[in-house]
Amino acid sequence: MLKTILLSFALLLGVPSTQVVAKPQPKRCEAITQKGTRCKNQAVENGKYCPVHKSKATSAKKCKAKTKDGKRCSRAAKKQGYCSQHYQMYLKKKI
Repeated sequence: MLKTILLSFALLLGVPSTQVVAKPQPKRCEAITQKGTRCKNQAVENGKYCPVHKSKATSAKKCKAKTKDGKRCSRAAKKQGYCSQHYQMYLKKKI
């Protein structure tokens, strides 16, 4: 849309269309929210994620604790390889 408008003005002013360059649109964060929708924030420069999701995307380590049903905890690890909830259990020697 913006490029079309710029080209129209260029034609009116007699500027060759090859000299008209539209400003690139800011990139949107690629993270998926808990609701299942795409994040509406702007991605940081030269990145895929906004500041909120950037730290979550880079921390690929998951909690090493197992849940009551025997599955591995899906939360991100913070301290000693555990999420905040399981870290408290670890400190109390329940893990």
